[in-house]
Amino acid sequence: MLTVGQMCKKCKVSARTLRYYDNVGLLTPSGKTHSGYRLYDENAVNQMGMILLFKRRGFSLSDIKIIVSAKDFDMSRVLDRQIEMLKLKRQHIDRLIENAVAMKEKGVENMDFSFFENKELEEYARQAKQRWGKTDAYREYRERAKGRNRQDLENDGRGVMEILKKFGRIVDMQACSQQAQDLVKELQDYITRHFYTCTKRILAGLGQMYTQDERMKNNIDNAAGRGTAEFARQAIAYYTKE
Repeated sequence: MLTVGQMCKKCKVSARTLRYYDNVGLLTPSGKTHSGYRLYDENAVNQMGMILLFKRRGFSLSDIKIIVSAKDFDMSRVLDRQIEMLKLKRQHIDRLIENAVAMKEKGVENMDFSFFENKELEEYARQAKQRWGKTDAYREYRERAKGRNRQDLENDGRGVMEILKKFGRIVDMQACSQQAQDLVKELQDYITRHFYTCTKRILAGLGQMYTQDERMKNNIDNAAGRGTAEFARQAIAYYTKE
């Protein structure tokens, strides 16, 4: 068992941080001395390591609490996923560095701008028109889009991806969990506000498309982590079942 001081030294955190994590239910002490001082065992050290990893990844403390307190939480599985996500992030940062170096060495006017293209968004728009062009939902979307500029429409699309990233953060949980089902409702409401009235039938179709469309599946998994597209599909399927 480690004392508060030993825990702080080992994990490079302050006593105030330990006290706060205890107060919010994120990391409770493993026990206490006869005098009431907090003690931490090896499991607590491991959990602190997970908390700090997720915190560095940009997760909020509330999201971290949901992840580490889940009944089906598997540390090995979660670490495998985080290693994969960090590798993808490193690849993206490497590409950004390469482009920045190219800008410095070649000048902006001579560099290849293909890294910043919006081909994926344009391809989605083309596929959507081909698949749903004659539906009421697509006509509603086109009507709402009138008078809006390209940046607004792209921001709407990014909003969907931000919600899908939230699915990626809880992909180790059950698709029928309350957290996953709340995210499906958030996705449905967002689509209704920004695109068209998203009925359960339409939502179910979108969920299927997330995995059946290989391009979309890869983009979702690359942005939110492998398995996110399938997890979102399962969560949507549970939400929309009759």
